[in-house]
Amino acid sequence: MDALLLAVLFLTFSTGKLPTLWAIPLLAALLIGRKWICGLIGRSGHGEMIALCGLFMALVIGAEGFTIVGMKADLGALFIGVLVGTHPKSKELSKSLSGVTDLLLVGFFLQIGLQGALTLQALAWALFFILLLPLKSIAFFFLFTRFHLRARTSWLSSLTLSTSWSSGAAR
Repeated sequence: MDALLLAVLFLTFSTGKLPTLWAIPLLAALLIGRKWICGLIGRSGHGEMIALCGLFMALVIGAEGFTIVGMKADLGALFIGVLVGTHPKSKELSKSLSGVTDLLLVGFFLQIGLQGALTLQALAWALFFILLLPLKSIAFFFLFTRFHLRARTSWLSSLTLSTSWSSGAAR
């Protein structure tokens, strides 16, 4: 919960400008209108209609509404997501939007990849982090042995965690 609060604060203040006074009534209206928003999801049906409803709420109500009052669009979409997260159809909404989110994620990484130029400094940093990878395995082994796991189990577990593409993002 603390990480979410920090993310919200970062999104709020990262623009470097203060939101307008209309931000408070917008937040109040969204909190009061939560029942209406959840009713909209309930009446949207299934399939592509629930996906359109989710996109409408995230992009129009959340993102554009927050942009109008001087706040970041990301924060608006996040706020709408938190509001509808407890709705019984939220899992279905998440499944129907997964294709769109995957497409946007691929587009984001393509944009970053096309804009970034490979410099000698970036290459040096990459090589430095590659050289640090064995330390990750050693740290995992040390940690597991401190928790009194057997040496073989610690060794195999540390190798498994060290060779995964990102041990922090394992699902």
